[in-house]
Amino acid sequence: MAQLKDIKTRLQTVKSTQKITSAMMLVASAKLRKTQRMLDNLEPYVEGLRRIYDLLLARTENFQSPLMEERAVGRVALVVFSSNTGLAGRFNHVVSAELMKAVDSISHAEVLIVGGTSLVVYPAAGLLQYYSGEKLILVNRSATPYDHRANYVLHGDISKILPELIR
Repeated sequence: MAQLKDIKTRLQTVKSTQKITSAMMLVASAKLRKTQRMLDNLEPYVEGLRRIYDLLLARTENFQSPLMEERAVGRVALVVFSSNTGLAGRFNHVVSAELMKAVDSISHAEVLIVGGTSLVVYPAAGLLQYYSGEKLILVNRSATPYDHRANYVLHGDISKILPELIR
């Protein structure tokens, strides 16, 4: 009889493990769908950057700009893109890790352009405390808690606004 009880216990354990595995597969599937939606939400930014890149390439033949000259770095402007969709935690974490390497540059920058973030969540919200420059430019679809601090606030789609700024 002990063997039959052991077999029943083992069967229950296997069924329980199957249920856990099935639940884990459902969670992984949901995470994959969320990630795909996040990537789909980034597509307008990719397209906007692609248009900017194409515009710059089209003008490179006779393009003259002080920005293209090699010179000693005196002033630095950082343009930071992150996401406020709530589904981009890992993306924002990578942005944060790279950006924390540049906090010193932020503290010495005269101009800081921050786009595509609500400035409510980490990392972007915490980085503005390091900026003490004279010109803060915010580009976001909606109002942010830092709009009052900015010199220029542009509300709208950054993929449409940024190309207009560089013209």
